[in-house]
Amino acid sequence: MAKLKNTDYVMYFDLVKFESEMRKALMKATREIRDLLIETMIRNVESLPFKDNPVKLADGTETSDVERKKALIDSIRKEGHARLHIENFAKYKEGVVIKATVSAMSTNFKDSHIGWYYEIGTGEESDPKGYAKYGMSASLGDPNPYRLPHVGAPIVSRSAKDGYWRDLGGNLRKTGSYIGGIGNIEPPNAMDSDRYAELVARFREYIGEDIKAYYWFEKAVEEVSDKILDIYKKAILSVNIFDPKLGIFHINKKVIISDKYSVG
Repeated sequence: MAKLKNTDYVMYFDLVKFESEMRKALMKATREIRDLLIETMIRNVESLPFKDNPVKLADGTETSDVERKKALIDSIRKEGHARLHIENFAKYKEGVVIKATVSAMSTNFKDSHIGWYYEIGTGEESDPKGYAKYGMSASLGDPNPYRLPHVGAPIVSRSAKDGYWRDLGGNLRKTGSYIGGIGNIEPPNAMDSDRYAELVARFREYIGEDIKAYYWFEKAVEEVSDKILDIYKKAILSVNIFDPKLGIFHINKKVIISDKYSVG
């Protein structure tokens, strides 16, 4: 007796072809979500009010947050290839595992690290919940011995007498001030209050305003997360099992019920 072909059956569902087409659809959706996340993060970064106050490095060069903005944007990228693992559609045991990774500040951290400042805030604008969530130290770099150690403490000057220090990006820094603690409520060394107020004003003008916690990264993830389900639903529904080109579901137009009779 000749072996029946798929097309010989009244109806036939090709699970292998179905799984193949579903893989394609889910992978396409995963890449769409990944690219949407990258696009949203970059859009959020573009909208940040980057400070242009000069940042002096130990080698005498200067930079600023505005100048380092490009490094932050360039650090937002996909990591590796999107991956999809399906144990077995027929068993429904292990389910479907889909993975696509997007990273930020993983490249050129010496410049791109400023993204952390605009994510969780600095100085008195720091958000303690954000610092705790990401395990960040209050100093965001080498501790300043003249500054109170808690998150949200005012930013104060360092002292050149203490030598070099490193910022969050690992950049070697050296302050030009010989008075540490400018910015604290109380003047150091019983300084005249008027003189101290003048120094604080000059210090604040130099460093600029504290940075708010904009959560540009977290908000991008939340925004895209709200769209994920709809994107995957659309992808699944795009697999038309009745499309003859896909060959997933076959219905024979003619059914032979005996040697003499047929329906079709």
